[in-house]
Amino acid sequence: MSFKFYASHKMVLALLSLLSPFLLIAQNDFSKHGNAQSLRFDKGNQPTVSSFFDEYRSAFSMSDEIQLKEYRVTTDEIGTHHRYNQYYKGIEVLGAQYVLHEKNDAVWYANGQLLQQLEMDVTPNISEESALSYALSHIDADKYMWENPKNESFLKNEQNDPNASFYPQGHLKLTSGRRDLSSKTIRLVYRFDIYSEQPLSRNWVDVDAKTGEIVNVTSRIHNTNASVIEVSRSTVDKSEDDSKNNGNSK
Repeated sequence: MSFKFYASHKMVLALLSLLSPFLLIAQNDFSKHGNAQSLRFDKGNQPTVSSFFDEYRSAFSMSDEIQLKEYRVTTDEIGTHHRYNQYYKGIEVLGAQYVLHEKNDAVWYANGQLLQQLEMDVTPNISEESALSYALSHIDADKYMWENPKNESFLKNEQNDPNASFYPQGHLKLTSGRRDLSSKTIRLVYRFDIYSEQPLSRNWVDVDAKTGEIVNVTSRIHNTNASVIEVSRSTVDKSEDDSKNNGNSK
């Protein structure tokens, strides 16, 4: 054995010995906690924020079709917290989120709920128009916000956008609906924001993009005593937590 090969072999072994604690922690945590991951790193063994998911993708058993996109960063007295939403083939997985807690770019704790394994077709079998008809039939309101020209005019002026409308647009999402989040219960849906004037209600309505079944309905109005104009103003301030929420069904 040449000195050069021996030296290279020793370097590889040394590198593996340094990396193995990280991989062991992630693998052990994954096997114990499933979707509710919780990883804690000691000083000296803390990954950086930018390298975290790339370095541990294999430990989490996540395929390249799964992505994590940062949507919010907050800082408090204990450090900085980076929040991520999970996507599969470019479609958001509702309720699947992960948080990296770091100080000076060293991640000391990471937790959240992820789907490590997903393998499914994300091509809809029904059109957005058909899905909307199922959603409207389910809500069955007497009058919708977009049917009142005054409401439409108000929204256009408030958002300074001539194309703004209360008319629902369907967005493809992945969700387990009323059930616990898992790869076995996940479904492809069109999500609509349906706002009715009579009776007053506003709901996320999730329609199965394969079958047309109503998967989940989540109320977005918390104060039904508000006037129509006051409620309309709330549409301008898109609540981040609201838009990410699977919500309670009704």
